[in-house]
Amino acid sequence: MTKQAERGVFFTEAALSICILTIVILMLLPVIPHVYRERQVIQQKTEALQLLRYHLVRWKASPESIPEPVSSYPFDLKWEKKTGKEAILSVSWTYDNRHYQLRSEARK
Repeated sequence: MTKQAERGVFFTEAALSICILTIVILMLLPVIPHVYRERQVIQQKTEALQLLRYHLVRWKASPESIPEPVSSYPFDLKWEKKTGKEAILSVSWTYDNRHYQLRSEARK
């Protein structure tokens, strides 16, 4: 008689665990695309920073030995020269109907 009671308790615990797991999965499903988009934005910002650093160092010191970073996103570069020794570089891109821009200033 105790074995049957243990089987019933085990089935109830298993069913409750499956219900809780299902609820957690259903709650997390809408969050997954948002996390993916934010991860993509962070990856794009990292690549944009590498590209920004590369072009500013190249403009400042003109080293030909530094390899150009490989980017998988279409970035727009815009130079604004203040004077002969000062310049501002803007790196911008659009992802998921949002516009991002990084700017930096360099002096020779």
